[in-house]
Amino acid sequence: KVSFSTFLNAIDGVCTPEGRVTIMTTNHIERLDSALIRPGRIDRKFEFGHACSDQVRDMGVRFFPEKPEFVNILVEAFKECHCTTAQIQTVMQNYQSTSVEDVSVKDILELHKVVT
Repeated sequence: KVSFSTFLNAIDGVCTPEGRVTIMTTNHIERLDSALIRPGRIDRKFEFGHACSDQVRDMGVRFFPEKPEFVNILVEAFKECHCTTAQIQTVMQNYQSTSVEDVSVKDILELHKVVT
């Protein structure tokens, strides 16, 4: 069993090598102990929020380069969805190997409910 103190020393204690980059992720930064995320231990914070329409469009173009009309349907479907790019990617991957000609906004939102 590792104590919190031992964990903090492993991250940036006296014996920790210089020049190391540590990446931490969380869905709830407010739940983390202030000693873990104090300045000097955590130098930069990046928040990845919900995807905007431009991100959905960019992802759609990469997943479906030959189907611009389907990309427009995806953008419309996710406009008010408040989804992460990971959630949107999962939905797009489900449609990658299928025919998308008859897919509607409703179909996409129903699949989104299933995969999240």
